Amino acid sequence: MIRRKDPFKDMHEKMSKMFENMAETGFNMYNVQLPVDIRETDEKIIAEADMPGVDKNNIQVKVKERSLYIAAQGDREVREEGKDYVRHERSSKSYSRTLQLPEPVKSDSTKAKYKNGVLTVEMEKKEKSSDYNVEIE
Repeated sequence: MIRRKDPFKDMHEKMSKMFENMAETGFNMYNVQLPVDIRETDEKIIAEADMPGVDKNNIQVKVKERSLYIAAQGDREVREEGKDYVRHERSSKSYSRTLQLPEPVKSDSTKAKYKNGVLTVEMEKKEKSSDYNVEIE
């Protein structure tokens, strides 16, 4: 008699193991990537990233000619004590994202500010090079 393996049981076991591994590594399936909005004006490119609960000193911003890198670490601790219970929870989030910019920017004139959980990065666009006619001697 040949026994067939139940494919649904096998799939259930694999999925359960996958979700257990995600929980152990701190993976949050609801906030996989740092959300960033990019706007463009005639002179600037402006990026806004939602980063609630992150200390300003734990944010890193790097700008190259056509890319923006944002990284941060946020820690949170909750303590509650009641008559019949004690609750103490800690969580940690880390964000990291590299974005391609629509146009080259001047790295040295970039400004960043962090207010109310939102990081705003303003990058000045590089002047577009114009054609230069070269005379032939």
